[in-house]
Amino acid sequence: MNQASRKRVAIIMPTGREECLRFLRGVGAFQSSYERWNCLLDNDAHSIANPGWLFKNELDGVICHHRNPVVLEECRQRNIPCIDINDETPPRPGIPKIRPDNVAIGQMGGEYLIDRGFKNFGFCGFNDESWSQERMTGFREAVQQVRRNSAELETEYTLNESELLIVVQDDWAAEQEKHIADWIQSLPKPVGIMACNDLRAVQVINACLKLELPIPESVAILGANDEKSRCDLCHPSVSSVPVNAFYWGQRTASYLSKLMNGEGIDIEEELIEPLEVVTRKSTDILAVPDAHIAKAMALIREKACSGLRVEDLLEEIPVSRSYLEKRFRKYFGKSPQMEIRNTQISRIKSLLVETDLTLGEIADRTGFSQAEYLGVVFRRVTGDTPGAFRAKMKMTT
Repeated sequence: MNQASRKRVAIIMPTGREECLRFLRGVGAFQSSYERWNCLLDNDAHSIANPGWLFKNELDGVICHHRNPVVLEECRQRNIPCIDINDETPPRPGIPKIRPDNVAIGQMGGEYLIDRGFKNFGFCGFNDESWSQERMTGFREAVQQVRRNSAELETEYTLNESELLIVVQDDWAAEQEKHIADWIQSLPKPVGIMACNDLRAVQVINACLKLELPIPESVAILGANDEKSRCDLCHPSVSSVPVNAFYWGQRTASYLSKLMNGEGIDIEEELIEPLEVVTRKSTDILAVPDAHIAKAMALIREKACSGLRVEDLLEEIPVSRSYLEKRFRKYFGKSPQMEIRNTQISRIKSLLVETDLTLGEIADRTGFSQAEYLGVVFRRVTGDTPGAFRAKMKMTT
């Protein structure tokens, strides 16, 4: 296809966040595999203040990440195919919405901290952002599944509307950290806290450092979005739930392509599931007072993919099987065998996403004697075949 015949697509999205850059790489990967577009990237939202600037171009499609609906409405009136990828805009007839599954992000965070052995939980978010509240809802639901409650702190999130970035104010961060410190002091310890995003997680860490609370021994802190630069620059580094932004970009591009080519798509909204938690220093602990059970969990994490069985645990730990089963369920809400299987499945997911290994090679690396049996177990646990999961979640490094 020559340059002149390519479809013209506008993408309104800030590029100052790693998640957005991963999304754009996903859009680019779709084009490399299927069709090339001429893309106009409006990374400073100039088109929001001046829609005429955008629509003087002869556009075939638009992807919009802005919470101001002016471009969405212009596209609807002009019959220009458009995909809305913002959390805050309400659904509009004829404009599909593709966005992260924020409830699932919160649920994954809660389950992760439960698996770390915590009995006390907190969520730190923003009260005027629906994405934060959705993540808090998911976190609360996960914690309630093990008959626990989570303490919750929400304050206002101040945004630069043109760039969707936090407004830098001299006293804003200090005020937030003071609110958070006062809240953390009131919580029983040890406590596992999920922050609604990585920015918030850094504020929680700073508040703990000012209180001289050890991280993660007294307070374990989990963020979301996995902005690697922000997470790694913090001390201790921040564990985080990643948005699968690469797949999000691919999926959005696929839908827009269908719309631009005159195909109908039967969705109003699609939610993109998160990737597995990235563990860094801020949660690298098991908060279990029983040394035998802590050792059992450590052995599972170390050896589950080497064919570990519950019988092998009992050879290493001087307790009865009934003691191991009961105490394991007490602290983690599941059996040792279920944790072995979950650890295997988590590793299989990582290998499917991050490598091109065959299913037989993955079986060898995760403790399965046959690829066929791995496929049966994987589908039973996840609802997807390994091949379908790989196709859905594949992303670049």
